[in-house]
Amino acid sequence: MSNQEPNKPEFSLRDGQIKVTVWRNVDDQANSIRYRTTLIKSYRLKDESGNDGDWKETDNLNPVDLLKASQLFLKAYDRINELPTKTERS
Repeated sequence: MSNQEPNKPEFSLRDGQIKVTVWRNVDDQANSIRYRTTLIKSYRLKDESGNDGDWKETDNLNPVDLLKASQLFLKAYDRINELPTKTERS
């Protein structure tokens, strides 16, 4: 196994509670780079006292979230198309 750093996101985009993260996956044998996306929604539930509880994450979206997610995916698509798709051979 090589001495690679832990996989960190290439970039993230956020609109309120919705976040799209783009990850870089390098295939050294194919000399290529592929990008993958994940989407999460952060939320907090009130506890018994009415105070904000711990942050939680879900991939369940309501109709308003869908609009935000679609706009974030469009922005991510544009940024991904500006990134390299081939690795440099040493």
